[in-house]
Amino acid sequence: LFFLYGAPRRQAFSLDWWSAGTAQAGRIVDGEWWRTLTALGLHADIGHLASNLAFGSGLGLLLTQLLGTGLAWLAILLAGAFGNALCALLQPATHAAVGASTAVFGALGILAALAWKRQVAIWRLRLRRWLPFAAGLMLLAYLGVGGERTDVVGHFAGFVAGAVLGTALAIG
Repeated sequence: LFFLYGAPRRQAFSLDWWSAGTAQAGRIVDGEWWRTLTALGLHADIGHLASNLAFGSGLGLLLTQLLGTGLAWLAILLAGAFGNALCALLQPATHAAVGASTAVFGALGILAALAWKRQVAIWRLRLRRWLPFAAGLMLLAYLGVGGERTDVVGHFAGFVAGAVLGTALAIG
């Protein structure tokens, strides 16, 4: 992520990294699927990068304990990509986004789904069964909706994509 933060600012390899990698909803819907991945590496400023690294690393470390290193980071990457794809379907064609926060909230969704699946047998049909998802949604609301440039739909889409992927991982 540090390389992808510095590369556009220094025009590395003489590329326009922003034009090539931003998650532009219209272009994703038109078939430029790689933008769902490339946008995860681009960040607006150092604060944006630092917050995604801090929260993403913490959630990633928790998931590596549950899934193993390779599967956990692959699942986080896929949750971010699927979240960006879902966001592109929900937003107008002009919508553009960058940053790994979709993947970070995807990791939160995976963690909530794994915790939910582990608790099903213990709590059966009680309301407490849904506490992992409620906790994940509370963290999403607390961390994912503030700021003027925050992509709330992207954060929510990442969480949903992660929850679906986490449920599939828990079943499989």
